[in-house]
Amino acid sequence: MSNYPCVSWSCYLFSLASSSSTNNLYTANATLLRGTIGEIAVMSSGNLLYNLTDSGTIALSSFTGEKPKNLYTSTFTEWLIMPTGVNSAIITTRASASALGYAYTLNTTSGSLTKILGPLQNLTVRPNSDGKRLAYAWMENGRSNFSALNTITKLNLPITPNTIPEKCVWSQKIVSI
Repeated sequence: MSNYPCVSWSCYLFSLASSSSTNNLYTANATLLRGTIGEIAVMSSGNLLYNLTDSGTIALSSFTGEKPKNLYTSTFTEWLIMPTGVNSAIITTRASASALGYAYTLNTTSGSLTKILGPLQNLTVRPNSDGKRLAYAWMENGRSNFSALNTITKLNLPITPNTIPEKCVWSQKIVSI
C-alpha cells in the first residue's frame, strides 16, 4: 500500500497552497481518485501512476488526479509499481510461494508492456533509477536465488550471498552500481 491517505478504499490527494494575503493562511484542497487504489507511485514527471484493483486497470494522471488515462487493463489486479524514469515503470506481480511471478516494463506514453522476468516462483524485484538494471530474487527447488540483470544486454549475474532486493539500494550518482 502507498503512503497516501486512503479511507475506506478511496484515496484522496491533499495539497496546500498559501494565500496571497499576509496572514499566513493556507488553503487545503483534496482530490478523490476514482476507483479502488491498490498501489500508487509518483513519477519523476510529478504524475501519479496507480492500479485500480476493482477493474484491473493501471492508470496515469496528474498529481492532483486530473486527466486520468487508462494505460493497461488485465484480469490481474495486484501490481507493484516502481517508477524508472519519465515515461516508464517496472510493474511486478506480488511475490508468492503459490503463484509464479512476472516483471514487466510499462511504457507510460503508449501503455505497452515488455516482459523482463518470469515465470519465477516468489519473484521480488528492485530496479535502478533508469530501469536498465534489476536486482531480483526468486525460489527454485526450495532454494533462494539472487541475481542482477541488465535489461538491455540481458546479462544476468548471480550475486552472493543470497538476500532479497528490498534490502538493496542502487547508487544515485552512478546508475550502473
